[in-house]
Amino acid sequence: MTDMLAVFSRYLLRRDLKSAFRRVSWVGDRPSIDSSRPLVVYVNHNNFFDGHLLWLASREILNRQITIWMREWDRFPIFAPEGAMPFPADDPSRRASTIRETAYRLNHNRTPQVLVYFPGGELTRPELPIADFDKRTFERLSGIMPLAMWMPIGIHVTWWGENRPTALLGSGPASASIDGSEQSKLERVLTDLKSADPSATEPIMTGRTSPNEQWNLSILSKLYRK
Repeated sequence: MTDMLAVFSRYLLRRDLKSAFRRVSWVGDRPSIDSSRPLVVYVNHNNFFDGHLLWLASREILNRQITIWMREWDRFPIFAPEGAMPFPADDPSRRASTIRETAYRLNHNRTPQVLVYFPGGELTRPELPIADFDKRTFERLSGIMPLAMWMPIGIHVTWWGENRPTALLGSGPASASIDGSEQSKLERVLTDLKSADPSATEPIMTGRTSPNEQWNLSILSKLYRK
């Protein structure tokens, strides 16, 4: 039963991504990370599908099992098999329980793990600058996950002349610990994504093509020619 639920969860995640984006691509080199250590990635949050995109990147680029804190987990528990954990805004005790379980996963699981952390918490408009990080939260997370590496991942959604947008992801180098410059590191990644050359990206998922890519109705031109 557990395997069936996981398959269903992965199907829904891929279906949503294929419907939302023409493609999902990685910009730059794949990161080199010590597979014996857990990883925390801190990410900007400007798109409804950011969690989906990080799930895909964790599987295809990082080769790690993902843990992601989900505010509306109770409404969508179907994503639990793929790493979603409850993080309700109105229940501090459940948030604390999730943090403890996350720390145990990252510190004791032999399978390479990654925690996705959105420092801003809230979904914000992409034209706004990244809100100032709360460095105390980084310090608390570092204290309960002392073995973790830290790495920024940026997400930038853009249009390449097609009927659906392209989602670009990229990362900065992984660090052995936090140093207070996490926000500037993520901002540099986002700057690089916004100027990325399409020919220098690595597609990691192809979405649905549009009718104008599939159809050629030139045979009907005589019917409309004046």
